[in-house]
Amino acid sequence: HEDMAIRSFFVQDAEGHRVRTLSPGKLYKAVMAVEFRAAVDDLIFGFVLENRKGVQLFAFNSFVSNTRHTFAVDKPCVAAGEFSFRLPLVTSGEYLLSPAVAVGCQQEHETRTWLENALVIRVDNTEGFNLGLIELASEFKVKLYETGQVRFRRSSDNL
Repeated sequence: HEDMAIRSFFVQDAEGHRVRTLSPGKLYKAVMAVEFRAAVDDLIFGFVLENRKGVQLFAFNSFVSNTRHTFAVDKPCVAAGEFSFRLPLVTSGEYLLSPAVAVGCQQEHETRTWLENALVIRVDNTEGFNLGLIELASEFKVKLYETGQVRFRRSSDNL
């Protein structure tokens, strides 16, 4: 769009180093720098992380992250937006990040600039054993019963 352009987008680790290999459970910051050529109201910054098959794992935007408000620039400038997050337990592999800037509100907005697949990152999950795209914390318990203590009903509800 003529009034804005994403000029930079990268991920930093907790020490502030730019990284392209991420590990689940660690803190990261996604940073996007946007050049504004005019004043713009009702801005929302955001990005999407998806796998190579196009399955969206998660997305962040500045409206829902913590403010529940849009923001504005009142003159030409460069605005740097930062999203801090802890990478969830996702399976190892390559992922694509796509930053965007929209104008409006969460319910009704227009995407003004979108850099599809602007950044390729690698997730190195050497600590986990993912059975799916995202590993969720869970607990498992087992109870043992004497065979005579258990009766099974014949029903289609109990498969």
